[in-house]
Amino acid sequence: MLLETSEPLIDAVLTEHGLAEALPHRSREVSPGPASGSVILSAYPLSDEEDVPGSAFDQVSAVATVPGAGDVRIAAVHPPPPVWQPNAWRDGLDDIAGWVRDTPDETLIVAGDLNASFAHPALRRLASGLRSGAEGAGPIPWPTWPEEKAIPAFTAIDHIFARGATPLEWSTVAIAGSDHRAVITGWGLCAAQSDPAP
Repeated sequence: MLLETSEPLIDAVLTEHGLAEALPHRSREVSPGPASGSVILSAYPLSDEEDVPGSAFDQVSAVATVPGAGDVRIAAVHPPPPVWQPNAWRDGLDDIAGWVRDTPDETLIVAGDLNASFAHPALRRLASGLRSGAEGAGPIPWPTWPEEKAIPAFTAIDHIFARGATPLEWSTVAIAGSDHRAVITGWGLCAAQSDPAP
């Protein structure tokens, strides 16, 4: 998932970094603007695309059919920041939490810049019933924000949550020009169990 992106930036990431062949599938075209766009890039075909409520930024979800694991709904989320708009920020987190609660998919991965840490009750509500990818880092995951600032990163506001999956590994990577660190999580997925034959 790429957040605060644009079509030229997506093209550059795919072509300049040799990812076009590895990630041939993607969600819809992103909204124009310097920070509005969010996209899901996938190795597997995407279907059943829908928007996630709760933000003026793009928040898109789609279902990837993963060999050996079945259907996995993936969502890229980005609620508004709390600066200058604390009510919209809290409402955005609660809207995402409601969408997660009402989404019937057994396997769900929600990732993005949530502009919140576990110190915030709204994030704890959203994460209730989900596993955090940061569990794969051990007891003290690295912070993700701010990056490329005079003050070193001190808090984790970028998260990957899931249900129906087990976090196996977690790391962050500095991205030139970004004030957030990229977050990478490995998940263990199990195929949905079918009902036993009578």
